[in-house]
Amino acid sequence: MKFRRVVPKSLLSLLIKRLVIILFLMNFVLILLYGIGNYQGFLADTQLFLLTLIVFSSILLGLSSLCALLYVALKKSKEPLVYLGYGLILIFSSLLSLIFAFLIQITKGNV
Repeated sequence: MKFRRVVPKSLLSLLIKRLVIILFLMNFVLILLYGIGNYQGFLADTQLFLLTLIVFSSILLGLSSLCALLYVALKKSKEPLVYLGYGLILIFSSLLSLIFAFLIQITKGNV
């Protein structure tokens, strides 16, 4: 009977991967809450608070995906899908933060 050796995964890679996933889900939930708030008629201060949370969390998502890209590049991974995934998340989070920061600047005087 043969036993397979389990290759230990790096704790740092697991932490970075889970941080990116959690921040991505948090952004999704915040955008969902913002949409519900537009439909339900949340107060303007609450909407502005949700917008600032989205901006800050998307900046954190971008930084964490950039760190994940650097970590994968330093590990010299040969999987192009990993680079593509983290790169798309980086682009998505930067566009998201720019769009919602623009919304904050537009509505800032009307609050």
